[in-house]
Amino acid sequence: MMSAERFPGGISLSQLRHLLKRSLTQLDPALASEAALQLVLGTAAHESALGHYIRQVHGPALGICQMERPTFLDDWSRFFAGHPGLEGRAIALGYRRQPAALEWDLRLSLVMCRLHYRLVPEPLPAAGDWCGQARYWKRYYNSTAGRGTIKQFLGDIQRFGICS
Repeated sequence: MMSAERFPGGISLSQLRHLLKRSLTQLDPALASEAALQLVLGTAAHESALGHYIRQVHGPALGICQMERPTFLDDWSRFFAGHPGLEGRAIALGYRRQPAALEWDLRLSLVMCRLHYRLVPEPLPAAGDWCGQARYWKRYYNSTAGRGTIKQFLGDIQRFGICS
């Protein structure tokens, strides 16, 4: 039996990338930049070992991007308040304002991660700027008080093939 830390099998990166791009494009094509795709996939790689964990081991975060309920509710409210009409489109696409769904709705988890980053006033680092993306994740997703490190993020995006 293999150790759980080796993460055998798992989600296909190319299929996950396709799902993310399609989901963002359906909601709003402006959300689906290459930089955004890389940052969300990098976040998923680091936060959940690309889907190995869908519930934080000793904490409240849920889904492939490990988002907490209060963050979900705040991001949903703030994003859609600033983008009238998109909430109706999100609901028509099957998204719901239900944080518990992060655990089982892969699309919702990925899209909410992107919306979280979209709410940040600082522009995303350029596609391929892996150090910039790691710093951005640390500052705006993990927070300066979070236990994750830039070095760990960079290691995870390499380990899961997000960067080449």
